Amino acid sequence: MIHTIAKNLRQIFEEDNLFVDKDTFIVQDALHPDFWEDGKLKEFIRLRLITIAQDFFDSIGIDAEVKDITFTGSLANYNWSNFSDIDLHLIVDFKDIDENKDLVKEMFDAKRFMWNQIHDIGINGFEVEVYVQDESEPHESTGVYSVLNDEWITEPNRTEANIDWENVTKKALSLMDRIDRI
Repeated sequence: MIHTIAKNLRQIFEEDNLFVDKDTFIVQDALHPDFWEDGKLKEFIRLRLITIAQDFFDSIGIDAEVKDITFTGSLANYNWSNFSDIDLHLIVDFKDIDENKDLVKEMFDAKRFMWNQIHDIGINGFEVEVYVQDESEPHESTGVYSVLNDEWITEPNRTEANIDWENVTKKALSLMDRIDRI
């Protein structure tokens, strides 16, 4: 899947005959209406995200308490586009599993990678990506919503972005080159 994405992005950035609609990367006037209503996550979306998180955690066979489930990323913000996905974070205290937090992170990364590869889950046409995050790990995002508590942890603000498209292109091509070499 990642190789396919890299190949598609390479075509977008390298082929002169393809047009990237940069307007899809503008800051939107409102949160995505298929997910949000009056600043709150729609209840059927919230329940679906809880079910997905529970299915994931049940499937990996780890006995630990999920402290929270958060929805973050562009769909929890004003910078959503048709390229967005749903970033679903399960917040866990890694020390409850093992004192070696690096080992626990590697294990969760492997489990989530395998689970995301096997499960093609989407909501309203957007792919759901599951992550496991240590509760002590800071999450830098301008929009973080607690799915369990049904409230904003970090409420997003609509601010205009100043995008340097030349640098974006250079960075994207560099990352795609790295992916190809891996």
